[in-house]
Amino acid sequence: MGHGIRAIIGKNNAVKNIADFWHYADVIELQQDYSMIFLTDKLFDDITELYDEKNNLDCCGLVFFTTSVFHFL
Repeated sequence: MGHGIRAIIGKNNAVKNIADFWHYADVIELQQDYSMIFLTDKLFDDITELYDEKNNLDCCGLVFFTTSVFHFL
């Protein structure tokens, strides 16, 4: 049995900047000055709408790592 976790993980200040823009993104603080937010359907849709690009990435196994998410990050 496998699990799929969709999240953005990065340094605290970068992740908090994302959460400040999208107030519904909850920051989960991790160790060593890192945080994460879950890449919910709503956040994924908002990022896709914001960047509105054709998906040209082919990252095997990374279904939600699209061209729009790449440019966002």
